[in-house]
Amino acid sequence: MTDTSANRFDLPISMLLAATAGYTDTVGFVALFGLFTAHVTGNFVVLGAALADNGHGLLIKFLALPVFMLTIAVGRIMERGLKRNTVRTDIPLLVMQVILLFGFLIAGDASGKNMTPDSVLTIFAGMMGVAAMSFQNLGSKAIFTKMTPTTVMTGNVTQQMIDLTDLLLKESEQERAETKTRLKKMLPPILSFAIGALLGGVAFLSYGFNCLAFSILAVLAVIGFCARK
Repeated sequence: MTDTSANRFDLPISMLLAATAGYTDTVGFVALFGLFTAHVTGNFVVLGAALADNGHGLLIKFLALPVFMLTIAVGRIMERGLKRNTVRTDIPLLVMQVILLFGFLIAGDASGKNMTPDSVLTIFAGMMGVAAMSFQNLGSKAIFTKMTPTTVMTGNVTQQMIDLTDLLLKESEQERAETKTRLKKMLPPILSFAIGALLGGVAFLSYGFNCLAFSILAVLAVIGFCARK
């Protein structure tokens, strides 16, 4: 089903996806020499820092954006093809995310503890992570459009502060009700992303790339919720 109207599963889905994004992004950043897998444009900053420093890890950061863009295009083609054949789009795209996250785990684990920024396995692992989160970014724009965005929190936090400020400025009753509804909708994913990010760093230090099993399980739980919608 691709209906994006309000549903009782929307909140747990958005919370799980936000936690997955924060968690996976942190694992990628800690494990892959500063690579962002979900917040891909952040790689421009770390790419600039690498250029100013010793130049190590340039390729993995440089490739992140084109791989992200190409995966979005492939995912969009896949989504439109499913729609044309009246097949639901949410679960197939989430399954693709699971497959790519599993590839991220396997490639990262295979690279071993002595991985280097420019090794083939390191770069492959990073691109698996970027591609996996590309599908989640696509889902936010094409499928889960009524939910709070789950991969980049800057816009969400900005909106939260605008709404809190508006409440203090004593809006009309109708505006206050709309603002409170938006606050309640956006706060859980923001907190989930933050908690996921904190847990991602700790989990990687404890379990290495095997900690990505949490991301896989979280997306599988989302698939389960979608199947019940």
